[in-house]
Amino acid sequence: MTVGRTDELTAELNDILVATRETTNLAPLPAQKLDETIAAVDAVKERLLDLQMHVVLVEGSQDDDDMDGARRLWELVDADQSIAVSDALISASPTLSTLHRAALTIRSFHRFGDERLRLAGLFGEVASTHPQYIGLLASRNSESHKTFQIAADVVPGMTRVLSALSDAGATSGFQLQGYFEPKNGKPFWKDRNSFPISWKPSKWRIWRGEVKSEWTRFLAGDWLTAYAYCIAYDQFMRAGAPFEIYSKVEYQLPSDLGGGRSDIDVLVRTADQVLCIECKSGRVLTSHNGSPSAALKTLRGAERLDQLLDTMEVGLDRTYQLLYLCPPGEDPAEVRGAVDVGRVPLLVSTPADERRLVQRLALRQGLDQIERPSDLEGTWLIAASDGNVARLRLESGGRFEWHREFDEAGSTRHGTWELAGDVLILSSRGSIAQLKREDDGALVGTLADAWGNESRVTVVRIA
Repeated sequence: MTVGRTDELTAELNDILVATRETTNLAPLPAQKLDETIAAVDAVKERLLDLQMHVVLVEGSQDDDDMDGARRLWELVDADQSIAVSDALISASPTLSTLHRAALTIRSFHRFGDERLRLAGLFGEVASTHPQYIGLLASRNSESHKTFQIAADVVPGMTRVLSALSDAGATSGFQLQGYFEPKNGKPFWKDRNSFPISWKPSKWRIWRGEVKSEWTRFLAGDWLTAYAYCIAYDQFMRAGAPFEIYSKVEYQLPSDLGGGRSDIDVLVRTADQVLCIECKSGRVLTSHNGSPSAALKTLRGAERLDQLLDTMEVGLDRTYQLLYLCPPGEDPAEVRGAVDVGRVPLLVSTPADERRLVQRLALRQGLDQIERPSDLEGTWLIAASDGNVARLRLESGGRFEWHREFDEAGSTRHGTWELAGDVLILSSRGSIAQLKREDDGALVGTLADAWGNESRVTVVRIA
């Protein structure tokens, strides 16, 4: 399968026409028609640039069916366990067979089941603002660390998390507790389900219960890989072009080309473009006992893999990404600076902006072509088809604030915005809105949440 970028589709034709015009002695009428044709090609190029902001331009080939067929075969693989890679899947997959021919030995992979993918979407929403809490659920359950405190604004999210984990049979005995200090009497903690909603605790904590052994690794960090997989799968499906996607792919390099084992947390391919995502749920800039930081290890791993693919002349464009939780003291700008030292570019993202970044890759848009025109800054009113109403404030520097006044929790959400062509993109906590300006100045489009649920929205300026 080949996916045509605008420059690829028009450059060759334009070169032929221009060369003909410059090197051929033409009569006035043919020369005029040739000039008109060159101008028409330029006009088509502009139309294609606009179209390409919304859809991948596809020219079908055998790889289209092969990639979709391999993805269907992948979705039949037993979920939630490590599985040795079968020869049948390697043979069916354009991506895995290409890596196999490049002397990469693929040893195993791990496909997440629907339940864990759904939970990962919920975790990602909480982690976009409070990255530390999900991992703390799986910490050692000793008497001295029976509880941990949480911020008040994350109580609704953690309530949903605890309920979903209990429903899945992953945990038992966890409680969300509020702290009260009565004027007459001793202070006390009380389970949220045991006091009226009118009571207002001064602080909140989680009382740890039991985590089933088969869920410990997922809560400790694998959920972030499942989250990245879920977001990538959804956005590449929305792009409309055939693609392949795999998770937790373990491989071995040939000994004569450096050797060693490694893995790719999420591997996605569409057309001739491959995306390799590495997920880190802990701190990525901290070194332990003189060993390299997780960020630097990710960079070196990407360099080793990329060198092999270069050596074996694999004709695929590669993009490498580090998805991490952005814990306190590890700002994305610092992490980007730490990995901007190698020969392979390593994109750095957090759960808050992962969907936006993957969308740009799925549509093959340049990551450095970000526009944020000042005439869009200000306050807007959002009306969604599901009945929700919110105020949206677009700020300079690409940040926004979204306040749902009629939400049960009166929640405020923050995220980033940018303009891609004539489409305004809002990204926050795994959700993404894509809005196009109408003739009357209103913005109309779709809002997709972290679980892939979609609603129509209309946005009008109010200030």
